[in-house]
Amino acid sequence: MGTQAGHRSMGQLNRDRRRSGPGREGGHRGGIRERRGNDSAAAALRAPSGPPLPLPSLSRPGRPDLAFGGRAEVEHGGRVVLRTTDPIRISRVRLILPGSATHLANFDQRSVALDIIRRTDSAVTARVPDDASPSHPAGTWPPPSTRGGPPQ
Repeated sequence: MGTQAGHRSMGQLNRDRRRSGPGREGGHRGGIRERRGNDSAAAALRAPSGPPLPLPSLSRPGRPDLAFGGRAEVEHGGRVVLRTTDPIRISRVRLILPGSATHLANFDQRSVALDIIRRTDSAVTARVPDDASPSHPAGTWPPPSTRGGPPQ
């Protein structure tokens, strides 16, 4: 059972909810259909059916547009100004150190919450902590987030 479950986990779910992948019936091997009936080992790539699926994080409507309203580099105790057309929707700002790899669970990614100290009709201002111990030694990125969503 363990081998079979591990084998199934390598399959992919198609748009029509069928699975394809290694070991599936019908001559499909990882998205390639083998042509049978001649001696050559020619294979044809299977064309996807329908348009590609959008990434959920990119298809979410109504995200606020952001731009730096001042310097992009700040010191400890400094302020970060983010210009936006909808500042009331920004509920938090965090300073993060993004990891250098994707799809890994055990790489160094940390974040520090910034206090929002001012809101205007066109900007949000957040304060970077005075204490250097919780912040990062490398370059960081301040992503704000809305009340109902992940970092923007």
